[in-house]
Amino acid sequence: MDVKGRQFPAGQQKQYWRNWVTGEDLRSLSRWEQLFGRQFGSLLVFAYNVVGAVAPLPEEGLFTFRDRLYGFVGISLQQYAACARQISPKWGTVAMPVGRFRQLALPVRAFLSRQPSADHPTEPSEVAIKCT
Repeated sequence: MDVKGRQFPAGQQKQYWRNWVTGEDLRSLSRWEQLFGRQFGSLLVFAYNVVGAVAPLPEEGLFTFRDRLYGFVGISLQQYAACARQISPKWGTVAMPVGRFRQLALPVRAFLSRQPSADHPTEPSEVAIKCT
């Protein structure tokens, strides 16, 4: 699991759902998956500090810590990597299109308690990902 802290919305602009990571983050998580084997899958977790009136999750999915409000969403490495596009060659960063990220990202709680299903199998090879 790799956790990325972001504000929701980010900065002074209304940039919700910022989801950039580095290419090295993706390569490192992929190496962990290879090391541990197919029964394990890597997860990117975005810890959004809610700083405005809009949140990434419903109220019951948010957490308060030290007077700050947070929403945690996750996406599998395989899903993220399939849809990621380079945003800065200089910094080596990539991001997913926001619309697709919002479709695929789930509350972290769903990954921690999830049983295998057709929509979210445990084995990465079972997932067919289409990015548009």
